[in-house]
Amino acid sequence: MFVSIGFADDHFFSQLQMADFLASIMRTEAEHRFFGTPFDMRQMYDLFAEPSTTNGLTTSFLGSEVLKTLVLDRRSHMEQKRRRKRADLSRHS
Repeated sequence: MFVSIGFADDHFFSQLQMADFLASIMRTEAEHRFFGTPFDMRQMYDLFAEPSTTNGLTTSFLGSEVLKTLVLDRRSHMEQKRRRKRADLSRHS
């Protein structure tokens, strides 16, 4: 699901620069795991992914079957939510 997108000059928005850097690290880690691509920043990934009380990053690398299941579950959940909303609206009409 694509919720939002924003653009800004990372010279003025350091958070954006950090997000780009983190996305790059995660993408290269995924390429390493799925395709065996060499990854010289593995130590950096390990630091980002290390569990701690101050680290809010949680990582998962999921194969296509797991992703398909997640999409189907999400669709089912959203359809049930729409049905409940329609039922609520028809009761109040």
